[in-house]
Amino acid sequence: MSTILSAPIGIVKEKIDISDGLSSDLNRICQQSKVGAIINAEQIPISNEAKKAESPLSSALNDGEDFELLFTLCKKDSKKLLKQWDGPTAITPIGTITNTGKMQIKMA
Repeated sequence: MSTILSAPIGIVKEKIDISDGLSSDLNRICQQSKVGAIINAEQIPISNEAKKAESPLSSALNDGEDFELLFTLCKKDSKKLLKQWDGPTAITPIGTITNTGKMQIKMA
């Protein structure tokens, strides 16, 4: 299993900019890699602009033109990276990669 992270950095298995929206671009990774994903809704970063929307979560998942990267790492690498990261941009774990072939959003 891999951890899904939303932010920029280095030892990655898959990566994509989220210019088409988090859900669309994650779906693209899943389809190309023939995997699924479970996203934890409460861990998705929500911008100040998205917080103004009628549905902030929907906005965070579907709005595009974000200048961020979505990438996956194996679990042990993600734990190590999160512990050592001191870069100017936050790294946010938002879920896990699965072998189900389905994308799911886990609500709190």
